[in-house]
Amino acid sequence: MREWDTTTFELSEACVQLKSGLRFSIQQSRHGNWYLVEDDARGTFFRVGPAEYTFLSLLDGKTTIATAMAATCSRMGGSALSEQDTIALCKWLVESGLARTDASTSARRIGEKQKQTAQRRLIQRLNPISVRFPLWNPDKLVTSLTRWVGWAISWPMAIVWIFVCTYALISVLMDWERLTQGGVQVFSRDGILWMGGTWLILKVIHETAHAVACKRLGGRIGDCGILLLLLIPLPFVDVTSAWRFTSKYQRIFVSSAGMLAEIFVAAIAAIIWSHSGPGMIAFCASNVIFAASLHTLLFNANPLMKFDGYHILADWLEIPNLGTHGQRYVTGIVRRIFLGQTVEPLPYAGIHGQIIRVYGVAALLWRVLLCVVLTLAAASLFHGIGLLIALIAGWLWFAVPVYKFGRYIIWGTEFEQPDRKRFAKVTVTGLAMVLLLALLVPAPTVITAPLVIEYADLQVLRNESSGFVQSIEVNKDQLVEQGDLLLVLRNPELETQLTSAQLKLSQARIRGNASRNAADIGQLQIEQEAVLALEEQLAELRAAADALNIRAPARGRIIAADLSGLDGQYIHAGTELLSIGNETRKRATALVAQDDARHLAGVRGKPTQLRVWGHHRIEHAEVTDVDPKGQVELPHFSFAGVHGGPLDVVDARQVGREDVASDNNNLTLVNARVKVVATLDAESSTRLKAGQTGVLQLRSRSRSLGGYLQGEFRRWIGQHWKLNHGI
Repeated sequence: MREWDTTTFELSEACVQLKSGLRFSIQQSRHGNWYLVEDDARGTFFRVGPAEYTFLSLLDGKTTIATAMAATCSRMGGSALSEQDTIALCKWLVESGLARTDASTSARRIGEKQKQTAQRRLIQRLNPISVRFPLWNPDKLVTSLTRWVGWAISWPMAIVWIFVCTYALISVLMDWERLTQGGVQVFSRDGILWMGGTWLILKVIHETAHAVACKRLGGRIGDCGILLLLLIPLPFVDVTSAWRFTSKYQRIFVSSAGMLAEIFVAAIAAIIWSHSGPGMIAFCASNVIFAASLHTLLFNANPLMKFDGYHILADWLEIPNLGTHGQRYVTGIVRRIFLGQTVEPLPYAGIHGQIIRVYGVAALLWRVLLCVVLTLAAASLFHGIGLLIALIAGWLWFAVPVYKFGRYIIWGTEFEQPDRKRFAKVTVTGLAMVLLLALLVPAPTVITAPLVIEYADLQVLRNESSGFVQSIEVNKDQLVEQGDLLLVLRNPELETQLTSAQLKLSQARIRGNASRNAADIGQLQIEQEAVLALEEQLAELRAAADALNIRAPARGRIIAADLSGLDGQYIHAGTELLSIGNETRKRATALVAQDDARHLAGVRGKPTQLRVWGHHRIEHAEVTDVDPKGQVELPHFSFAGVHGGPLDVVDARQVGREDVASDNNNLTLVNARVKVVATLDAESSTRLKAGQTGVLQLRSRSRSLGGYLQGEFRRWIGQHWKLNHGI
């Protein structure tokens, strides 16, 4: 018995018959008309153009493909399908289950198709990163729900939505600093669990809004279920029936309904947060705000993923199958470069053709980045099992496509054979160029380290005499000259001692004069010694009294926490009162990671660049000191992560570092770092303010790009996988 094969049939003999039960409806756009094909039995939708629809209308199972193609050409003229496009369309119809041929209904073909379908389902179920489990059809439930909340989809509710969101935005902007500080608590180790639960609730609201909007506009709800993303359960609902809507704005609304609902919930949470003080209510409200924002920006609003943002963009541009066209363009470019095959022209020209090209490249880069990030995230999530999840995902996402492409290069298909010589030449040339670049191109030579700007010669003023603060002559941040009066102290006891010493000195001098007049030499010597002792004591008391007037030892700016709090206070001798910093002499103190410490040899005296946050220009400085020994002391609180800094810190008392001297709330660095000091010139010192933070950039590495990337990858593996999996 003869077995048919769909890839080898004769075009003039083959007949194709459309599946019964297909529905066709015309859709209009500014670029022309296209047709929606609905497979009611499976609940799937497809889009075809006028030429494809004309050809499909002739496929009755009796008309050959050649006859149908000739009839299409006579009707469509120059816009008819080419022979190659016709073959591709017939192949797609059979593979999609929209049509059948004698070959596709043979036992062999049915068996192959069942085997391919089983393999695809197995791969989908084995994918540990993203697994979809359909549960039931909630159409009746959504119908009942729409009767209760359908009023939310109306123009009055749209006005309420705009008002609430605007008011919430203003409230958040007016208290933005408090919200960002609360974000540290939200993204803490304990807060992540709360945020995960909040995210799950928002996803339920999101999918419910999609379903209600679709039902309200006359659509039908398909299956709903659970999507496991990195083992995190997330609900989903099928609203593909929205493709049936003739208005693109209705389709856009259904696609955006979930995001609109999330934003509305986040706006209500923002209003509650702005009117509540610190506590559990504010914490839960900030959880809702951050969860809705991240979910919307990273996933739903992202047009590079086939979520809401993609469908909104495709409908707005009126480019059906935008992702498919972009993928075909990228695939065609790869085939042309590696195999020398001709690229099929895009169905759109002008600006829309450029959009498809840009979208295809951007979507590919995003897909690769997302696969890598999710795989690495899975490897770092769980002890042991995370590595297994990453290996399975890597095999499904990377190894399987590479294997299929390699099999195609080696054996080809019955339909076409690749140009293996061209592929070998291009591949060898590309690998050689990559190898040369890795060996010859230098690695990024810039060592970066967090920094803080400090005064180079900070004068710390302490009172030499105890006393009460009588007057404060300066203010915080005031510029003073050398010798200017800063504070005046008063010590009544010292004044009494000074008066008493002056009286005793006068009496001793009188007794001395009396002894001289009486020619009592012995008594005169005693009185003279007493006068000398009293004069020395009086000089010390006068010096102590003069020290009650605290003056500036040098020109600079007053640095103090709260001078007004000193007024009337009794200050013991040696107490730190304030500091004076010279605005023309500042330095940058940076903490370099231990991995980069070996590159610091010989950097003393070399120039370096400073990127200071909030400062528009790059400043230059000179490295004046390098402490070769790593330190865990925290030189400035701005480095600490708990204060918004870039470095991880820990309480010294919790890790047995009580002996480490630190003036920053007993905080020490988790990982030791090398201290590097760079001195700024007078002009740069004047422009920068003490306490500003930024990044120090020092060029001192000498290494190839390949070795650098290899070392960084091994370092990442050592830090993360050894910690999580013991490898």
